[in-house]
Amino acid sequence: MIARLLRRASIGALALTLIGATAAVADDISNNLDSSVDATAEVMSLNVGGPAGSTILRVIQANGDGKQGCNLTGSTTLSVTIASSNAAVATVTPSSATFTSCSDTKTLTVTPGAIGSATISLTQTSNTTGGTFNLAPATFTVDVAGPSNTAPVVTVTGVKHGDAYPYGSVPTAGCTVNDAEDGHPTVTPTLSAITGPNASDGLGSQTATCSYTDMGGLTSTVSATYTIVKAASVVTVKCDPANVTYTGTEQTPCTAVVTGSGGLSTTAPVTYADNTNAGTATATASFGGDPTHLGSTGSASFTIGKAPSTSTVTCPAAVAWTGDALTPCTAKATGTGNLIVALTPIYTSNTAVGTATASAAFGGDDNHFGSSDSTTFDIQKADSVVALACPKSATYTGSAIA
Repeated sequence: MIARLLRRASIGALALTLIGATAAVADDISNNLDSSVDATAEVMSLNVGGPAGSTILRVIQANGDGKQGCNLTGSTTLSVTIASSNAAVATVTPSSATFTSCSDTKTLTVTPGAIGSATISLTQTSNTTGGTFNLAPATFTVDVAGPSNTAPVVTVTGVKHGDAYPYGSVPTAGCTVNDAEDGHPTVTPTLSAITGPNASDGLGSQTATCSYTDMGGLTSTVSATYTIVKAASVVTVKCDPANVTYTGTEQTPCTAVVTGSGGLSTTAPVTYADNTNAGTATATASFGGDPTHLGSTGSASFTIGKAPSTSTVTCPAAVAWTGDALTPCTAKATGTGNLIVALTPIYTSNTAVGTATASAAFGGDDNHFGSSDSTTFDIQKADSVVALACPKSATYTGSAIA
């Protein structure tokens, strides 16, 4: 600072020598945008939406203006206003300042607005020093350009870093790019090879990478690494029909299908429980898994309904009256599953000559419904026998012998 003050003093003295003793050289108010102190306006370059700029105003004593040394001595002051020629392009704060000594400095903050140029300049409003001040060196130009180039913001979509996805159900990876200069260009992700001990089966770690270099040469690269694991499988057991009739043998109306992501579709054997007698039967199927799918089990139930039975009463067409209750009939119940049950007939009108009825009923069992039957038979009159008792010999009497 001392060297600059001396230089400015020397320049002032030289100016006085060249232009005569009547010339006065004022103290300068200068910015620090460069090292020179002159009337040429320096340039502050800013960008729309970018950070504000700043410079420091300072007092440079010049001497020779009728007051030797720094004009600001004692309690004297210099007050100025600070303004922008185009507030739409750039604004400056503070809008005024008061200098109280040659060591006093003022910091200006310039905020960029729209693209364009504006001039920041000072205007004196008060001076109690008795000397003069040259405000031109404080003037500078603000050039506001478009937004500065920023790196693109790249995001991997579809998959998330650190997540695990079932085989065959990995979301499609994508890329989104937001760039202040280039907008939203389309970028295709790069997928790495799957790594891990089961990579040959499509299981393991995989990385999706999105990268973009904008027209300003800035590159952003983002990756997401995820894991592909075994997918779930589903065993679906279907019984068709869901209701069957007892046959005395095992019923197997069910099938099983195994499905899963990645195109898994196969069948599985079905095992049964309680599938012979009437009631609820269970069908179960299991899939042990494969290189890309976990195992699973499914089950379903079906109903075995009771079978019908047939009761049969068998009688002779006719029997002879004997005076006793006649029971000439037999009865039995038959049905699927080797059902043969002997029944005891019940009779009506089976004592006197005429039509008699024999009936029998089967009450059913665990696997058969009940049934009944009846039939008739005739009780016919019995034959009669005439018995004559005569002596072996009789004496002739000449009359009928009785």
